[in-house]
Amino acid sequence: MLGGFALALAGCASAPFSTIGDAMPASMGGLTADTPERPATPVAYPAVHDMPPPRANTTLSAEEQIELEKQLTAVRVKQDIATGAQAAKKPTARVVPAVAPASSTNSIY
Repeated sequence: MLGGFALALAGCASAPFSTIGDAMPASMGGLTADTPERPATPVAYPAVHDMPPPRANTTLSAEEQIELEKQLTAVRVKQDIATGAQAAKKPTARVVPAVAPASSTNSIY
């Protein structure tokens, strides 16, 4: 009995013995009558180690990031006014540094 169980378990892993479960009755752990047929050709494994191509876009410069933040703030204020979440008022301007910040604390990433 233990040898048959070991053989059936080994049949799950290797190709020559993979049809053992097909021949066993469903009461003994085999496939039921409504189980679909196995494909004629095995399914290819996904290419899990293939790396995606490098990105075409680059990171934003400090000026581009500030401009994007201004645009996003304007859209948020416009939506807040449209939904009534905020009364109409002019957004406060952000102080723009003369050079790019040395740290990434102001980064959107």
